[in-house]
Amino acid sequence: MYAWCLMLNHLHLVVNYDAPFQLKDVIRDFKRHVVKQVIFQITNEPESRREWLLREFR
Repeated sequence: MYAWCLMLNHLHLVVNYDAPFQLKDVIRDFKRHVVKQVIFQITNEPESRREWLLREFR
């Protein structure tokens, strides 16, 4: 992955991948990782919208 930009309703990626992987695999793994990290940060850092954000991510 060379670059990424997470927008409110979509994602931009600049990636390169080798067989046997497919682009859908790269996107799936990236999104899984990002969501886990975002939820971790919301849960463990001060956040005034914590309940709303956690509800949206679940």
